[in-house]
Amino acid sequence: MSRARVRLISCLPLLFGAVVWVSAANANVLRLKTAVSSSSTSFSDEESGSAFSDAQSWLGPGGTLTEDAIHHLIEIIREDAQGAALVAQSIQKARETAHEPFWKVISVCPVGMSPNILGQTNRGERLTIFEGRDLEESTQNLLADGTTNTAHADAFYQSRIEQDRADDGISPDAPEQVKYFRDLVLIKLMTHYPGICLRANLSVDDAVSTLYHEMVHYIASDWSLWPKIGQYSGESDYELQQILRQGDEVDAYLSQWSYEIRKKGKSVLSPLLQPYFDDAGEFIPRDAQGADNRDAIAKLILGGKIFLGGEGYHGLRFVAEYANELRNEQNSQSILLNVLQQVATIDQKNLPYYQQTSSKLYEADQQSIARLPGEENSCKQRLDHINALIAQNVIP
Repeated sequence: MSRARVRLISCLPLLFGAVVWVSAANANVLRLKTAVSSSSTSFSDEESGSAFSDAQSWLGPGGTLTEDAIHHLIEIIREDAQGAALVAQSIQKARETAHEPFWKVISVCPVGMSPNILGQTNRGERLTIFEGRDLEESTQNLLADGTTNTAHADAFYQSRIEQDRADDGISPDAPEQVKYFRDLVLIKLMTHYPGICLRANLSVDDAVSTLYHEMVHYIASDWSLWPKIGQYSGESDYELQQILRQGDEVDAYLSQWSYEIRKKGKSVLSPLLQPYFDDAGEFIPRDAQGADNRDAIAKLILGGKIFLGGEGYHGLRFVAEYANELRNEQNSQSILLNVLQQVATIDQKNLPYYQQTSSKLYEADQQSIARLPGEENSCKQRLDHINALIAQNVIP
């Protein structure tokens, strides 16, 4: 018998924050780009006889994106041992998600992007499907403890997933994620793989630093990630926890700044940042009083004191991102509630049929009908909580 089924297109592309221009103590005098002085030398690009000089766009003489232009940046990064390891991880990530060479996931950022943004990482996009679980399947594969025999259940739903791929033009080898609940199946299909963009007008030197930063984001990108936005007390709680998580801005900037110190020395950093690193570029995790320096770095990135123009990631990214995540969760919970109500209606209509054909299916249908009001109530509570967060948040 049929069960309710609804597709939910994910939110807009999931983006990590971009590299932005970084200022020194006096922004009117020094313009430090991601903490690298504009007067610093390049990584011996001209001395090596390369066609790519630091004074011109990283794209090279033709001004168009080429495999050679990207490989030139990668080879410079590979001169550093930690950079080489980061490149290797990025290559592996591209193989697993895009089934392509790493250079093919790098593009030129679109025209019209804020001039302070040097690059950006897209975590990927997904198609999410809520589907009522078939009783014929669940009676066989739902275990006594409420878990599922996933191998058998996966085989049951695989033909439907393949049809969903075909209907939406999704590659057969794109990653998928399936999660089973007592009465529902949650299916996520990757529709666009993660990628990196760099501004066209970056010098080779700036493009190298920007790509290094973005690779930290890229290897941590998770197309299936669905932030549990309801667990945060508000925007300030959300942004601080997000920026400190693995692969987000604190990790990316610390890696980038450490790399730049190894190449050029600590003097390239803003005076506000220098106390957090030793001369070898190693980050100092705690200050003399034992306070966590990662927290201090997070506040500098969010607040904007180290950035040209004074705008940090609070205004540049998180105010809008938090509002968008609240809207996305409101939408998804509303759809989930609708699916649960549809399942309840269908279960009730199917009851006479199962009573005539199978006592086991009839019993399972009765149990599902009894469970669904509780599941609906739980969903309503989550939706009420999200609506309360939206009401207390000033959404632009």
